[in-house]
Amino acid sequence: MISSKSMQENERMHTVNVGGVILRIITILTEENEWELYVENEYGIRSVWMERFGSSDAAIEAACHAIESEGVEDFAGTEGFKRNSRSSLFRF
Repeated sequence: MISSKSMQENERMHTVNVGGVILRIITILTEENEWELYVENEYGIRSVWMERFGSSDAAIEAACHAIESEGVEDFAGTEGFKRNSRSSLFRF
């Protein structure tokens, strides 16, 4: 199940429920007119894509494919993430 929400004109968030695990797919439009992609779990930990996308829909499709192929467990926990300089956890 996916529900959509526009946070701002240049930012979109989709909530995905996979077997009771809630993930947020976040896309943000950059100044270069490309879309950044993040998948955030219930702990606020984000998986960050280094790739940029031509549309928000293409980014969301890539996130859904990754969740399906890698398994929701890879996105739901805290293992395999690195702390950045602002004390947030990210997986690259």
